[in-house]
Amino acid sequence: MVIKEMTERSPAIEEFAAAALPQMKARTKKLEWQGRQIWLKKSVPPKGTGWALLQRVFAAIISLPILRPTANPGGAEGLRIEVWRSAEFRRAGFIVPEILGQGDNWIAMSDLGEMVERKMQKDATMDNAARHALICRCAVALAEAHKAGLSHGRGKLNDFVLTPDNKIGFIDFEEDVDTSRIPLHDRQAREIWLFTCSAGQFGRAAAEKGWESYRAVYHDKRVMKSLRRFMKLLAPLTVMARPFRGMMKGDAARALDGTALLRKV
Repeated sequence: MVIKEMTERSPAIEEFAAAALPQMKARTKKLEWQGRQIWLKKSVPPKGTGWALLQRVFAAIISLPILRPTANPGGAEGLRIEVWRSAEFRRAGFIVPEILGQGDNWIAMSDLGEMVERKMQKDATMDNAARHALICRCAVALAEAHKAGLSHGRGKLNDFVLTPDNKIGFIDFEEDVDTSRIPLHDRQAREIWLFTCSAGQFGRAAAEKGWESYRAVYHDKRVMKSLRRFMKLLAPLTVMARPFRGMMKGDAARALDGTALLRKV
């Protein structure tokens, strides 16, 4: 399906993409087109369904829809999903990239600004108070999206952008949440967990403040019930993993810390 925003396609962007794609080693690249900064993104190859099938079966056995897979199927369908879901957020009034063009294996989008996670990691002028404040703003944006009946699919700090006029925008709508058959409140609960794990890399206080900011805007009983069930499932794993926390890095460490925080609160 091609959304209304894509009905007037620019031959210029198609020609630009055709020339740029063969030179791209990474899947996404920031480029200049007609005097403006844009992002060109290639599709990923269609993915196998073996692991996804096992994940669905496991989620069904333990009656926990939150564990169903939402991985992007790749190919042209994967790009269609990202464009369509981005448009859902735009129609609801949230800041998302403008889709400038689309082909069978690429999409071109406007550049919104600086990714929040990258800014907090690279900007030496930011102190903890500034990082905490930015995390809280992202948490509020996520809560407002949830309150509007939406789900991003991930909601990590690298899915948020700080625009030049100091607003928070959303990027990377790759998760296939619409065909996952995960109820909205379960999807939103999982995004709270992912956000908290992501914020935890900047310290426990940062994750706590993000959680408090989210709760101040949106507190749905079904979402919180789903989150409690999920934390209960993860509890034995976190207990077993805790002695090895010092050896953990990256996503594993963030997941352990974020889960421990949410279990507490």
